[in-house]
Amino acid sequence: MKRVTIFQAVVKQYNAPFFEQLHAALCKDDVELQVVYSAPNAVEIRRSDCVDLPIEYGRRVPALWFLNRRLILQRAWEYIANSDLLIIEQANKYLWNHPLLAASRLRLRQVAFWGHGANRQERRPVVSEWYKRKTLNAVDWWFAYTGGTVQYLVQHGVPADKITNVQNAVDTRSLRGASIRVSRNDCYEFRRRLGIDHTAPVGAYCGMLEPAKLGFIFEILSHIKASLPEFHYIIAGAGTAERQVEDFASRNAWVHWVGPKFGDEKALFLNAADAVLMAGPLGLVILDAFAAGLPVFTLDIPSHGPEIEYLEDDVNGLLTPPNAIACSRAVVETLGTAERLQRLKKGAWQSGGQYTLEAMVDNFRAGIVQCLAREHGYVEQ
Repeated sequence: MKRVTIFQAVVKQYNAPFFEQLHAALCKDDVELQVVYSAPNAVEIRRSDCVDLPIEYGRRVPALWFLNRRLILQRAWEYIANSDLLIIEQANKYLWNHPLLAASRLRLRQVAFWGHGANRQERRPVVSEWYKRKTLNAVDWWFAYTGGTVQYLVQHGVPADKITNVQNAVDTRSLRGASIRVSRNDCYEFRRRLGIDHTAPVGAYCGMLEPAKLGFIFEILSHIKASLPEFHYIIAGAGTAERQVEDFASRNAWVHWVGPKFGDEKALFLNAADAVLMAGPLGLVILDAFAAGLPVFTLDIPSHGPEIEYLEDDVNGLLTPPNAIACSRAVVETLGTAERLQRLKKGAWQSGGQYTLEAMVDNFRAGIVQCLAREHGYVEQ
């Protein structure tokens, strides 16, 4: 039996179903999965979104964090030594990555990257980004988040035949099922409790409340309200910007902060809205919106996660110029045009059935099987 080990600093709650399903899928191929991870650090503990995995495939190991939690060293030698394929995150913070890349070049271990490829965040150290580019091809295989990641890798010399597009996703089956069960009367009642008329256009925010995530959403909302007086906005989430959100909501009766929402409550909250409207960097929240049949309205900015590729402008959402006036005009026009809004909702619902965890598991499993079946694939750059 072949053994594959995936390394993670911690296991996030939203990733646990992926590892569970991948473990089950690989067992059918006579491949054992190990997921090496560690206990959350102080920052992760405050987020309250880390979990442990079952002992069948979870391998929790001690870890040391350095330089204010910028670097991590996990006690994982045992699992490195007993694995046929090591899948590491494309991130310089993992100190084990660097000797493993050398081992891959020397044909001592099969090593694969799992990641974005390009840096989508601003103000990263120049040397760090240079190193990441130089090591793109220092592995035997690539598990690329999206099709855009694949394009980036090929443009930088990684052979297409050693790249798997995993189509990154999360488990939205329960949210999609709960959305189907939500009735029109349920939505009306939810709105009534917040003082929102059942005919009013409603935007929604769903996710962590952080300054970077909020962007200049309040300015956009003010412009929308000035042009569309019946507009309301519902915010679900928690985080460091709670006071900022609470202050804005207290001064604007049409803004409603309802705290974090999960499960059936999340489905009800989303279905009571007409669209998800957010101004900061977006990631997997796009899939939550699509699972509920909501189009996503956001700005065309470079700091979005790779999942922004799933948003097709004027098909399942809006991607507007990155300024408050242009964004608000596009949102007002769309919310005020029933036929266009319904078309975008239909597109979002269809996309929710396309970008699924099941598809991601199938893609990842196929990539692992292909990688195990070939020799080391390092190409000199």
